[in-house]
Amino acid sequence: MADVRPMRSGGDPQHSGIPQAPTPVKRTRALGEILVDDGFISQDQLDEARRDGEQSGKSLGRTLIDMGLVGEAALVKALATQIGLPFMDLSDFQVDVTAASLVPHSLAKRYTALPIAFEEETLIVAMSDPGNVFAVDDIRTLTGRDIRIVVATRTDIGEAIERISRVDAEVGDLAATAAAEEAETDDISDQHPPALIEMASHDSNGSALKLEQFVLELWWNPKFAKPALASCDKWYAILM
Repeated sequence: MADVRPMRSGGDPQHSGIPQAPTPVKRTRALGEILVDDGFISQDQLDEARRDGEQSGKSLGRTLIDMGLVGEAALVKALATQIGLPFMDLSDFQVDVTAASLVPHSLAKRYTALPIAFEEETLIVAMSDPGNVFAVDDIRTLTGRDIRIVVATRTDIGEAIERISRVDAEVGDLAATAAAEEAETDDISDQHPPALIEMASHDSNGSALKLEQFVLELWWNPKFAKPALASCDKWYAILM
């Protein structure tokens, strides 16, 4: 799964793990040739896959996967090389949550495209289908930034989006809990300290230790600093 952590914007791509585009070649190599040259399959396996694909009508990539000769990552990496774009392995990359938050999760899922980092003012976007010009234009318009595309597997991008969605949900839950606790505290502190002390003194289940902690919390509240000083004698009488 992709690791999700905050990352400072404007990072150096050489040190943040963002790959650069492959060195341009004079001609476009065939997918099978790239897979053989990179050592993913042998020439014999390629020939067999081609024959199989001709009979089934499937693409070479789908045939190779169905035959168990290559995995998704190897195939996508070869395709990225073929079109001259860098391949990004998100399984061990720290996704910048600030960058990812620039695109709604629903849109990221629709396009299988996720902003993963900043490169100066440029937004790095991982896509499983870099040929989707509508997705590229929508993300550029939505973020107001220049973007640079890296290619990643559909699986890696999907897992990264789900991980970030869970993090956002957890942060939202924590924020809601904190707001509720703050509201409850404000409701209690709206009462005048002497009245609260009177209430606490009649609490048969209360203890001196609990009451002392309660008094100290009131004393710390700037809103009741003066009333607290005025009620000091009564506090000590109750505590003793």
